[in-house]
Amino acid sequence: MPYINKEERELIDHDADFTGMSGLSKFIKKLDTLRASASHSHMAVHPGTLNYIITRLCDYWCRDYAGESNYAKYNTVIGVLECVKQEFYRRQIAPYEDVKCEENGDVYGN
Repeated sequence: MPYINKEERELIDHDADFTGMSGLSKFIKKLDTLRASASHSHMAVHPGTLNYIITRLCDYWCRDYAGESNYAKYNTVIGVLECVKQEFYRRQIAPYEDVKCEENGDVYGN
């Protein structure tokens, strides 16, 4: 469950449009505005904010975009999230870990 307060949820949800690239671009711009805000900059680095955004997007796809929700849609979302996790690890985290291993030395085989 994404635990961020109702005021912060409204800042994210207000005029949110997850449809199409223009909607996504507007949404990302909104997040950049929140990050630049003195009173809301903490939201940009809070894991609950990321969790909330992903939750809202998945819920939107299951209920609003793809029609009435059902098990197949929920199952699809779980599969997509798993693939996103794996691809994110492969493309972002593994190379980062390789650099750190070179910098600090490998812990395996020593």
